[in-house]
Amino acid sequence: MSVETMQTSESFISNKFGEQYLYSINRNAFLNQSAEIVFDKYFEEKLWSEEKFNVISGCDSGLLLLYVYYHGIPDDSKFLFVEQSNIIEILNTLIDLSLLGDNIKVVNQDEWLDAAKDMGIATYLYSSNVAYHRSICSIDDYEGQYHDIHLNILENIEALTFQQNSSLGNQFFTESQLNNLSENYHSAFGLKGIYKGKTAVVIGGGPSLDESIDWMKENRDKLAILAVSRVAKRLLESNLIPDMVFCVDPFSPSYDVSKELLNMPEHVLFIHNNSANNRLVSQWSGAKAYLGTLFPWDSKQNSENLNGMGPTVTNTVLNCAIGMGFEKVLLVGVDLCYSKAGVSHAKGSEEANHGAALHHDGLWVETYLGDIVETTIPYNQAANVIEAQAAMANNLNIEVINLSPNAKKLKNIPFVNKDDVIFQHDAFQLREQSQHYAPSLEINRAHIALSQKEISKIQNELIEIKKLSQKAIKLNAALYDSKLSDEKKSKSKIQLDNIESKLSNKFASASEFIKRYGMRYFIKVVTPQSHENWADDKMEELGRLYYQAYIDSSDALSKLMANIQIHLTQRHKELSFKLSAEDLVKEWSEHKILGRSKLYRTFAKQGNKVLCEKDIDILNNSINEFQDELEGKTTFQYIAAQANVQFNANLLSRKIRRLFQKKHADGLALLINNLKIKPKDEPGWYQISMLAQAYLYCLNKQDILAISFFEKLPLELRQDDELRVLATLYLRATQPEKAEEVLATLSLSNKIFLAQYAKISALNNNIEQAIKAYDEYLALKPNDLSTLIEISELLMKHGMFSRSKGYVQQALELAPSNQSLISLMQELQHL
Repeated sequence: MSVETMQTSESFISNKFGEQYLYSINRNAFLNQSAEIVFDKYFEEKLWSEEKFNVISGCDSGLLLLYVYYHGIPDDSKFLFVEQSNIIEILNTLIDLSLLGDNIKVVNQDEWLDAAKDMGIATYLYSSNVAYHRSICSIDDYEGQYHDIHLNILENIEALTFQQNSSLGNQFFTESQLNNLSENYHSAFGLKGIYKGKTAVVIGGGPSLDESIDWMKENRDKLAILAVSRVAKRLLESNLIPDMVFCVDPFSPSYDVSKELLNMPEHVLFIHNNSANNRLVSQWSGAKAYLGTLFPWDSKQNSENLNGMGPTVTNTVLNCAIGMGFEKVLLVGVDLCYSKAGVSHAKGSEEANHGAALHHDGLWVETYLGDIVETTIPYNQAANVIEAQAAMANNLNIEVINLSPNAKKLKNIPFVNKDDVIFQHDAFQLREQSQHYAPSLEINRAHIALSQKEISKIQNELIEIKKLSQKAIKLNAALYDSKLSDEKKSKSKIQLDNIESKLSNKFASASEFIKRYGMRYFIKVVTPQSHENWADDKMEELGRLYYQAYIDSSDALSKLMANIQIHLTQRHKELSFKLSAEDLVKEWSEHKILGRSKLYRTFAKQGNKVLCEKDIDILNNSINEFQDELEGKTTFQYIAAQANVQFNANLLSRKIRRLFQKKHADGLALLINNLKIKPKDEPGWYQISMLAQAYLYCLNKQDILAISFFEKLPLELRQDDELRVLATLYLRATQPEKAEEVLATLSLSNKIFLAQYAKISALNNNIEQAIKAYDEYLALKPNDLSTLIEISELLMKHGMFSRSKGYVQQALELAPSNQSLISLMQELQHL
């Protein structure tokens, strides 16, 4: 008997609450509590937010689907369930999925992306209102059915989000860009194509960085070093000062993991996306240049620039290296995967300090050395983009090479041993070029004035658009007012058309900006239904919602612009030396940007501002406080890294079972090796490694060893999955008595195993027990034809002809033309 023969047939079973579910999908999740109670506890209030696009992997045998349907859809929210095709077919026998409405859909893995687009996911992505949830069956993933669905959803949402942010921006990114406005006065465009014939090394934060630090130091005069900001600490510790440091991420954790760049020498050129983290951008006192557009709307002030292309900062660095014209681009620490030891980052990072992270739901990829290691969805997305970037670079006769043998193997990027790299040019340095981007009081002052003028212009347009929209709401209502004459309606229509013309032409730029920023308001106007047969009241409501969205978005933007003007005014006062050092430090402290004290001293020197002794003391104290902050523990990174490596039996056991289901022996072997080096004071690491070892022996057909490891497992790790495999192993090892014991235990936890328990009991000649188990099972599933035949034959074999005849008759009612049953009945009638 193989492992496969221990699988149960797929059909619904019922709990004591009358709810039907599939055992292979949900096991005992709904055995003792109703689905509503289980889901209330599991999801809490996560499913009931308004204006959310919810993507859910799995629907828990349809119970989660019904839970959402009967609760009711929150306003302007949508639910897209991604389920296995065979489960959808089974669900269709119980639920008419076509009656769920337009805001609930159930599709398979191949269809979900198109379905999401049809349901309008793009508008929700823009306002960061897409939520991904895993059903209980997706988390448990007993048979390994949902892992691919889960990864597919994650990867596609990641790609959609990046595409959306790249093409339209995002509300948070827009706000970050405007908060950086006072600092974005040096465009990076002047760097385009100026390093032709030179060699650059792009440094990422992967663990292989450590292998190349000495080589880079030896060849420092032949390399332009372009590093991601998060490796600043490691480079400073190694006394390897880069030429350029890059940052694109606007979110708070970016500051935590990158703050050491603020300790870099001031000649290092800090290149950042226009919306990069403001605390990094505003506190850097050295040379800097921004990527992308200056303003997040169509403006004459938006000059051509290098692109801050993502999705990761590594992609941005490579894009800039290509744009700057380097002839050869070497990749170091661009691993895009975990090391064989399960570490994701180079030495010096909190991730490396905390050791291997083994719980993650990873993808498996091949390195240049041919090893199979894990990676993440974001890494994989970045790898796909890097491959495309390298293809573009090759077309421009730019060579992209990876110097890290343990990095993910990438198309269009060969691996070259670093000792074999040949430089076709003399020594050079970029320090002189970076001086063009040094802090400039004069340029910054002029830039502040220009920015204030542009913000005032957009503020005035926002006011005008709001007035037009308020008028449009009244005119729209007049179009559908039955009390008004056709002549008055016609005049209203003409006036409304004039307003639309102004919005589309005179205020085209501001109008587009309002729609992009306020996408969450305009979502209410988006509908998949045709307007052709709508009643007047629905058409009027649609028009009202449309112009109200203009008003709401204009109000939100007006508030934002007012705050930006306050910020610009504050910067103007700072650069005009109209504020005391005490007032400045107070303001910087409130915004956690005390590092501006260093920059202020630079500007004071440029503006011939003589600082009094009191001001010097205040600024020095501020700088000291800032330095203490930089040297303090990185809170976010520390907490995240610590959580990532803590023992979690559930996550690890699920991962081990999934590797076994996919017959991934290499993955199990790698996991076992990494588990061996975990702390000995946590016995769970050793116990979970025994589970992995048992499954690995099973894959390798070493049944006796597998059995010994399964038997040594603590009871909490011997779940249904382990017992099913163990029963099969006992049968293969000719130990039917032990197989019967295991199946007895399984049948206690779920009666679905009674048929198999009965079969083993009969083989072991425990006839009474076998008949009892068959009877219990058939009380649960009276229409199981194969089981009816089995018990009939067993009863007949042991002389219980009358009972056998009863079961044969029951089977014939299900299959009246079955010749075997007819023959069996005829034989019984002669006995």
